[in-house]
Amino acid sequence: DIREAHKKDSESAPQTTASQTNFLFATHEKHAARAIFEALREKNIFIRYFNAPRIDNYLRITVGTEEEMDRLAAALQEVL
Repeated sequence: DIREAHKKDSESAPQTTASQTNFLFATHEKHAARAIFEALREKNIFIRYFNAPRIDNYLRITVGTEEEMDRLAAALQEVL
């Protein structure tokens, strides 16, 4: 499953919550969600950032095709 493959792709990857949906709810212990969101947006990778209490350090990443997820993983390697 694409979700599991990319959750475990790298030790520097964001931590995700358990999910049975088509998205991952992710956070990173060393990088702010807003900074990750902005860096990925500059690379034309669009994920959701929530500027709201309790979830302002989380990102919602929709699970896409394997190619899209590979592109996301490569971009995360660059920005983290």
